Amino acid sequence: MGVDMRMSDKISSAVSYSWNAAFAWLVGIFSWLGAITPDWWTVIICFLGTIFTGWMNWHWKKKTFERGEADQ
Repeated sequence: MGVDMRMSDKISSAVSYSWNAAFAWLVGIFSWLGAITPDWWTVIICFLGTIFTGWMNWHWKKKTFERGEADQ
């Protein structure tokens, strides 16, 4: 009934991976500054990616429940 949840998970995963790839590219540009070591950039990017992924999953689940399409 309605949107298949697996498709939403695929979309949110693709968005999350894209988000992390974009930040990795951005870090590559600014890593020459040397103010933050590449190891710490990795930690920061992973932390932001985790927060973003959690928010994205929460958002999709919230929309699903609001439409009454929760898994039964």
